[in-house]
Amino acid sequence: MFIAKGGKCLVVALISFWASSALTEPAVLDPEGSGWACGAPLTIRKDQVSSLTQNSSVSVAHWKDSDLVVFAFPSSVGTKDDGSDGYMGGTAIAVRKSGAWAAYAVDAASYLQNARTSADGRHAFVFAMTGQEGPGTSYTALFTHDNFEHISCSVVEFPSELNKPTWNNEYLEFVDFNGTDRLDLIGRDENRPAGGKAANFYHYRSKDQGLHWRVAESLGKRPKPLKGIYSTLKNGDDGGLFADFLKSVN
Repeated sequence: MFIAKGGKCLVVALISFWASSALTEPAVLDPEGSGWACGAPLTIRKDQVSSLTQNSSVSVAHWKDSDLVVFAFPSSVGTKDDGSDGYMGGTAIAVRKSGAWAAYAVDAASYLQNARTSADGRHAFVFAMTGQEGPGTSYTALFTHDNFEHISCSVVEFPSELNKPTWNNEYLEFVDFNGTDRLDLIGRDENRPAGGKAANFYHYRSKDQGLHWRVAESLGKRPKPLKGIYSTLKNGDDGGLFADFLKSVN
């Protein structure tokens, strides 16, 4: 969280806003029913390029023979196939291998929470959370352990005690993620009612490289930084990689 051009890999992760209707064998169906599915192919149309260039933030990563860029877009793009208004938004990745670009969905109507990679670029995780009419109730994670030769997805459900006894827009703020064979994820509950209990931290664990996550354990206080092979992408653009991807749109 790549792409290969000759001996070089390159991945661009972005928040984009339109999905092809021809989605095939999605790893995780989109609960909003908007046509997006985690890990499914996306098609970006030529008439959406101008809107997609209005990115509001860029993050990059570099390795000896690979690069990764994360782009965020705050507004919807284009229209659906039936002519109705475009989707509210969504998190996606674009991957280039052997000089050819391909885009894949992460989560519809969502906001990027965090993107991390291993030092060699082989392992990568992209976490997104639905943000339509309030915060979501889970993270969607798209990940790879072989330089995007294969893409997998999983859902990290927020603790059941949030938003009890009534809905209060409580959600988990992304705090930390790391590990090697066993993965750990830390979240902090946000938007608690005034005068209520202090914010709490929750610890998730995965023993199968992110495919499944155990029910979160309540920690009570912020834990020490997690150790492992993953690092958060650095902010800032480099090399005009997104522009190169847009040039490939037919």
